[in-house]
Amino acid sequence: MKPAVFLIFSIQIYLIAGVDLNSNNNQTVNQHRYLSRKREQFRVIYEWNTLNFTWPSNEAYQTAVNTSQYVPKNVLVSGLKIFGDKMYVTVPRIKEGVPATLAWIPATPSENDTSPRLNPFPSWEMNTIGDCRGFQSVQSFEIDLSGYMWVIDNGRTSTMKPNSSLPSCLPTLTLVDLNQGLNKMTRYNFPDNVAGSNSYLNDIVIDDSEGGFAYITDNSGADPGIIVFNRKENRSWKFRDSRSMVADPDASHFSLNGTERTMSINVDGIALGPRFINSAGDVDRLLYFSPLSSFKLYVTPTSVLKNESLSTQPASLRVDDVKIVGAKTSQTDGMIMDEEGILYFGLIGDYAIAQWDSRTNFSQNQEIIAKDKNFIQWVDRFAFDVSNNLYVVINRLHNFVLDKVNVDEVNYRILRTNVGAKSYLYSPMLLPAVKVNPQPQPNQGQQTVTLYKSKSANSSPQTTISTWMILMCLTYILFN
Repeated sequence: MKPAVFLIFSIQIYLIAGVDLNSNNNQTVNQHRYLSRKREQFRVIYEWNTLNFTWPSNEAYQTAVNTSQYVPKNVLVSGLKIFGDKMYVTVPRIKEGVPATLAWIPATPSENDTSPRLNPFPSWEMNTIGDCRGFQSVQSFEIDLSGYMWVIDNGRTSTMKPNSSLPSCLPTLTLVDLNQGLNKMTRYNFPDNVAGSNSYLNDIVIDDSEGGFAYITDNSGADPGIIVFNRKENRSWKFRDSRSMVADPDASHFSLNGTERTMSINVDGIALGPRFINSAGDVDRLLYFSPLSSFKLYVTPTSVLKNESLSTQPASLRVDDVKIVGAKTSQTDGMIMDEEGILYFGLIGDYAIAQWDSRTNFSQNQEIIAKDKNFIQWVDRFAFDVSNNLYVVINRLHNFVLDKVNVDEVNYRILRTNVGAKSYLYSPMLLPAVKVNPQPQPNQGQQTVTLYKSKSANSSPQTTISTWMILMCLTYILFN
């Protein structure tokens, strides 16, 4: 081989070997990229004393007020997601007087209106109480990269009122196609052994691999757990674990600005980490979660949750299936992961928003990125847009549950900052590892060599000799 050709060949092998996304060197590069990010300060983009709606007419508004179908202090914003030019928000029907449970406002605020009225989604009719074809009480939802909205609906309204006489429907998961503007819906009714009449579907994350999976927290007092929905097979099952999904009595007391409340709330916030290749050579992800009444963050692999057979056991998650990530300084409601594995979460009692790089030690690397005793009272849900902006809902839930909402002051805010990354939904796709079993050497057992591959649009080829290199070598041999 000529020196020049050998040099080119060597350089090509070096370049391919040098971009292994699973190597320690590349992890260091990713960490440096994260550390070099410039994050803006959080800014208030929307705020309301009370939430109002775009009514069909003034007469409809007056009728709703006079009949208590609309009680302003009972309307609370909880979840949000951005798609196109709309910001979708949830208004759970925890109390009576909430005319619509799912709505939208402009994604970009106008200079003249920072307290916009909510537009019921997809219509007023689809938010009718008692009509099980529509939405009853939506706490959270997600929008995948294909433009489908995954809406979890508890089916029950006025959940804070014992023995409510209002009609109820089954807990459902509804997929809404947002792409064509027709809002075509596909609804799935959860079986009673997964989400019964007393379930409370709280939060949801989506994994679009293998046909699509959803992981949903059910923080009901009677049967808390994590529900798994398999979109391809249109099936669901539930994992239960008394060690990690049940409220901790030592973390059940909440104190914010003089408001005291004891609440035993089970598994609540949930976040999905980036894809990785596990020790078996399979594509996997880590699911992070925490009860609201807890100071601990837990994690379990999605490869465990996808195994429906494990969910039939009385204690679904085995001891080794769930781990304690570490302790937090306060309770957490909402949380979210970005595409690179940075977790953002609220610290309710600290009036703070925190972050953690999931590639580092949790106990030593939590960082408070915003703290304000007035503006950050109860961090609820988070969301990303395609421009690397992070949004967070602040809703003073501690005042809401105790009927202490003061309509003469701001109670609900949406904050925004740019964090330099997109949602966990953009985590690079991976292919399972290629396992090569070489012939065993004398006096040695069979060995397994695992080569990692990626099919991310943003990733380079991994440690494998590509076809074009082989062709280059053959060309050289034939013509020299």
